[in-house]
Amino acid sequence: MPVSPLLRYPPLVRLGIRIDTAPAWWWPAAQFAAVGAAWLGTVHTLPGTVALVIAACTLWPMREQLRAAPRLEWLALALLCTLACSAGGWLAAGWLGVAATLIAFVPGTQRAAVPMQLWQQLFGNTFVNRVAHKTLFAGAMLLCAAWSLIS
Repeated sequence: MPVSPLLRYPPLVRLGIRIDTAPAWWWPAAQFAAVGAAWLGTVHTLPGTVALVIAACTLWPMREQLRAAPRLEWLALALLCTLACSAGGWLAAGWLGVAATLIAFVPGTQRAAVPMQLWQQLFGNTFVNRVAHKTLFAGAMLLCAAWSLIS
């Protein structure tokens, strides 16, 4: 497999390592904050808050066992659902996003066997893919939370 040209720049590699080794509980927390901000002042406020509290109470005791390398396809689905919830106004998509985040980070070894090469290139569990997905996820969660709060 060819090496990404970005791996030739030590500052980017160090930044990538910091992103990849961030505590696993931070990623669901960022997603919950973005979805929660989108749900404020809507019919989803009370049930959404209850769901986020239940999800947080489920994840917090197992925070040390959460996957440091999340299932990237589920993380990408969580990202798309959160974008649809906050920027697109499809508030119900936030529910699917929360579920996808839980599936992405909860420990387990089950994995779908998808033989497509493009799928493997995009979602294969490599350092570059993890850093790219986590960076995109963190930036999008911050933008979604900001968008929800100002609109």
